[in-house]
Amino acid sequence: MHVSIEIEILIKTHNIMNLKQLNRETVKSIRRGKLSLMISKVGSFTFSKNAVKNLLLQDGDYIELIQDVDNPKDFYLTKSNEKNGYKLRRYYSLNSAISFNSSAIASLIFKSLHISGKNAISCLISPEPIIENGNKIWAIITSSAQ
Repeated sequence: MHVSIEIEILIKTHNIMNLKQLNRETVKSIRRGKLSLMISKVGSFTFSKNAVKNLLLQDGDYIELIQDVDNPKDFYLTKSNEKNGYKLRRYYSLNSAISFNSSAIASLIFKSLHISGKNAISCLISPEPIIENGNKIWAIITSSAQ
């Protein structure tokens, strides 16, 4: 309360400043409740709790990422078999999030999206899969990267 009073006084005495308080009440996460994939520059891929639930991902499943050759900024993911995929691991400390690692894929994604100066990005995942040859493929919405 004391800080708010100081800000009001500052605004009244210095009309050129337009200040906005930033706290848990005024700033909300836009990803909360969404299907998303966090990709770190060093190769950690972490699916949000809702992505895990919607895509029916489980500890020990295998996942494969797919890049559209004609549109290299477009990426997709699908469940895979043990031979071709990356094994998913559950981190119980992250509240039901599931992860896998691949520094090579992370590097490819960051280069394809021309991202530099960030250690990680978060992309939304399409809740509805595309069915291709009987396989479910989900779009990673790279235009949502932040």
